[in-house]
Amino acid sequence: MRLLVRMYDPRLTVVQRSGRVRRRYNSDSIRTIETKVTRIFRKKPGGTLYAHGFMPEKYALIARQECYQPDGTYLFEVNEVHNRKTLESFFASGLIEMDVTEVES
Repeated sequence: MRLLVRMYDPRLTVVQRSGRVRRRYNSDSIRTIETKVTRIFRKKPGGTLYAHGFMPEKYALIARQECYQPDGTYLFEVNEVHNRKTLESFFASGLIEMDVTEVES
């Protein structure tokens, strides 16, 4: 199953300057990419939807290392609004976790 997912880049230090004061803070950069996923799940009912999927090679160098799973997949956050038709069966089932390796879309 192919889904539109969000990937967080590593935290970047941003300098904001207003007048004479400089403030430093960390900011996450979010990329939206399409990738093939193997498993979709929620950590709690009604919570954020996550997916384990394959990282495209062009993003592998900038990906967070702690999001890689032992089986070689990557942890993505799923955008439910853009994937509503694709995930219709998951939402209708009421499950918290679903293996989607055999599902073609």
